[in-house]
Amino acid sequence: HHHHRHRHHHSDVNMSDRGCTNAKVAVCLIGTRIKDKLLRFGFIENFLEHVIEPLGGVSATDLFVNTDAQSLSSSDFDALAAIWPPARQSAQALDALSTSASSSSVPASCRSLVAMGQAILFNDATKVLLRRFEVCLGQIHLEEHRCRKRYSWVFKHR
Repeated sequence: HHHHRHRHHHSDVNMSDRGCTNAKVAVCLIGTRIKDKLLRFGFIENFLEHVIEPLGGVSATDLFVNTDAQSLSSSDFDALAAIWPPARQSAQALDALSTSASSSSVPASCRSLVAMGQAILFNDATKVLLRRFEVCLGQIHLEEHRCRKRYSWVFKHR
C-alpha cells in the first residue's frame, strides 16, 4: 500500500513539473492589441482586483490569452505572464485576418449562443471574437487533458 501511495505522489510531482496547477477556474482573456494598453490604463491591477480576486485569486485561476502576435511579444503580456507563468506556454496568437469561424469545435451546449451571436452580428469583428473564444475553449481542453483535471468554471473576459 505504501508503494501505491508513493506512486500516486510521484504522479503529483510530475503534474507540477509540467506546470500544472490546482486552479479550478479557467479565465479566457481574448481581444486584439493588448499591447501598450494594459499597463497604461491600469488594466492589470483592475483585472486582479475586480475579476481575479472574486474568483478566488491568482492561485485559483489559470489564464488563457488569445490575442494578436504583436501583443504576445509586448511588455503588457510580459506583465501578465509574470503573474501567471504558464500563460506564456498556452497563449495563442490569432491574427484577425486569418480567421474563418466554424462551430465544429464549440461544445454543443454553447452552439446556440454562437449561432445567435452570428445571426445578430455576423461581421468580421464578431467572427474573430468567436474564433478566439473557440480557440480558448480548445486551449482549456488541452490543459485539462494534459493536467488530467477539470475546470469548474470558464470565465471569458474581453
